[in-house]
Amino acid sequence: MTVSTKTDIAAGEWSIDDRVMQLREWGTDNIHLLPQPPEVGLANLSIGSAEVCSLQIHDPSGRVSRLHASLDHHSGGLLLRDLSKNGIRLNGARCSQIELVAGDEFGIGGLTLIAESRCSVALRGFLARLLGWRNERIAVVDHALRSIRMAATRRTALVLCGHDDLVPIARAIHRRAFGADRPFIVCDPRRRRSQATVRSPENYDTGMSAFAAATGGSLCMRSLRLPKDFRTVIAALRAQSAQVRLVICAQTAEQCEEQLALPITIPPLDTRADEIDRIIAEYAEDAIAELGTPRTGFLPADRDWVQMHSASSLPDIEKGTLRLVAIRASRNLSAAAARLDMAPVSLSRWIGRRKLPMRVKP
Repeated sequence: MTVSTKTDIAAGEWSIDDRVMQLREWGTDNIHLLPQPPEVGLANLSIGSAEVCSLQIHDPSGRVSRLHASLDHHSGGLLLRDLSKNGIRLNGARCSQIELVAGDEFGIGGLTLIAESRCSVALRGFLARLLGWRNERIAVVDHALRSIRMAATRRTALVLCGHDDLVPIARAIHRRAFGADRPFIVCDPRRRRSQATVRSPENYDTGMSAFAAATGGSLCMRSLRLPKDFRTVIAALRAQSAQVRLVICAQTAEQCEEQLALPITIPPLDTRADEIDRIIAEYAEDAIAELGTPRTGFLPADRDWVQMHSASSLPDIEKGTLRLVAIRASRNLSAAAARLDMAPVSLSRWIGRRKLPMRVKP
């Protein structure tokens, strides 16, 4: 579930889940499904305001032409061609044709359309879990997708804002957007050099050592704990050969103004009381899929327990649901710890501080 770029496709790092399957109007749930190969009628798909168009677009500004553009499958991807006097735009610049990649935002008339694949739809769903599902949050999620897209091409840093520790959320976004197989490195000069564990990512106490370890992946820093050689890291990131994405976790957007990036602001959970049950349910589904346990492995009593005892933050919900699912599916504590790749003593300590909704055999 990764963000593909044109460079990835040229290099062959592309899968069927990255194929553009729909166009969605920016800031809305208005979706235009595209026929997929090997279906008939893929060539010269017409886009415009006329009823005869394959994809009829309704533009309140009236700037979409009756026959505005055509869409063709080309070299495994999609080629959008302008057929109008009003033009099509990619990143604000007028183009005669665009090779569409999932995540691309292109303008047609007064509308902006987003090319979406299975992967990008899944990423959008995860960001809605972080940011909210209400209608007024759709545009907020689209801004977040744009920020991740910019970070994927290393044009800007990815900036997260919020009052909780955002490193676990940064790590979760990295895994879903850039790939779990890519390194995610933290640079925190207040912590010693440490290897990655189930609970925390690999950490370095100097910027350039972290930069080297993050090659091909993401380097995460807290804005209030920047390393002494941060300026050197920034210079290294600007090099054309740099293969590192910078992620900054801050409490406020003002702390990251010099990054010139649109921050993703994670709202506090106490403003989302009506969405807590859905958040827990989605994390439980993730846990069941990750651990390969039966779908019946998370009960209403478990949901209620998480809401009461493990819902102080999104990472807290994720941890609580994952551990309950593992415990439900295991014959004893040792087996649950093995599922979680934890030491039994660590899981035992976590259990010992809580009254769980099930009996756990030693």
